[in-house]
Amino acid sequence: MAPQPLGPTIKLPQWEEPRAPKARGYTVVASLFSKGMESIIKERVVLLDYCRSLSTAAGS
Repeated sequence: MAPQPLGPTIKLPQWEEPRAPKARGYTVVASLFSKGMESIIKERVVLLDYCRSLSTAAGS
């Protein structure tokens, strides 16, 4: 059996239809939220890299 794709990946294009103003507002909020999450994830990655470099420097 081939693994089935997840449902949300198929249903996503329906949310991108900018016909109703409510949907448009939702996409704006979603894009802002995803951008915020992106920056948080990037900051975490930088922190992880920094901690990793500190631990390797202390270990060597």
